[in-house]
Amino acid sequence: MVALAITLPVPAGVFMPVFIIGAAFGRLVGESMSAWFPNGINSGPLVINNIVPGGYAVVGAAALSGSVTHTISTSVIVFELTGQITHILPVMIAVLIANAISQLLQPSIYDSIIQIKRLPYLPDISSSGPRYE
Repeated sequence: MVALAITLPVPAGVFMPVFIIGAAFGRLVGESMSAWFPNGINSGPLVINNIVPGGYAVVGAAALSGSVTHTISTSVIVFELTGQITHILPVMIAVLIANAISQLLQPSIYDSIIQIKRLPYLPDISSSGPRYE
């Protein structure tokens, strides 16, 4: 889906295919955690936290979308989509870590498309401070 959405000469979204792939990977991690810990995770006496694979899917979708697009606003999009306030902390942590790592490794998908198609774009602003001549 992503390859088709990127290579077509028509306006097509990159966000939703990446979001779906991230949700699928997060769900896979959630299901494997649920299989490894069928009774949940004990975090103290008489406190058992059940594992919800859907929560892992939400976090995976937000993290992959945030890392591919290099935006933190994907966490806000996830909050608006789900309406769950309980997922704020895991989603924000996952998006921030994924975004930080991906910015070190590669440009965003939008910058990559601009460079591949050799379209004109504004270069990054240097952080050396103002120059007065």
